[in-house]
Amino acid sequence: MNLENTQWQHIYRECVVASPNWMMRTYELQAIGGFSNLQYPEDYDLVFRWYENQFTIKTIPQTTLLWREHAARTSRNSNNYSQQKFFELKLKRFLELDYDSYKPLVLWGTGVKARLTAEIFNQKNIDFVWMDLHPAKYPDGISGQTISGFKEIENFSSPQLLLAVYPPKKSLQMIIEYLDKTGLKPGFDYWFL
Repeated sequence: MNLENTQWQHIYRECVVASPNWMMRTYELQAIGGFSNLQYPEDYDLVFRWYENQFTIKTIPQTTLLWREHAARTSRNSNNYSQQKFFELKLKRFLELDYDSYKPLVLWGTGVKARLTAEIFNQKNIDFVWMDLHPAKYPDGISGQTISGFKEIENFSSPQLLLAVYPPKKSLQMIIEYLDKTGLKPGFDYWFL
């Protein structure tokens, strides 16, 4: 996925700037609260502060970071960086920054990410409609909630759609094309989780 100049459209999918790979002016960092009161995962929360304050991200084409992946990384072993913590943060920030309670909230997908999202919304008593490509697989719903077919999105006026799916590239492109045809705009009407 090309993130050039579209970082904020993907803000709820992942942390769009790798933490060891950014630079900013000190006074700008201080103006948004610096590193104080950041919620774990702290680098992701800092990126949400940039988003909230409408920072512009500038990228360069050169590789500036070689990521060293290993089993002993703190982010692989600390509860502060668990998928639950990421979802708690991203959904908290979605509710603060983009959620509009006057628009229908729709969750698309039934996998681990979708179930975690549904659990968090249910804990917060937030109403949402749950959709999937294959609702017939869930005749009794999930956790007492009905699963509708994804085309139900066409029956909503100005929905807010969270896609908790991670399909192969070809399927992803088909989903995006479908949403474009329905008039929904990425980063405004829908976001991938």
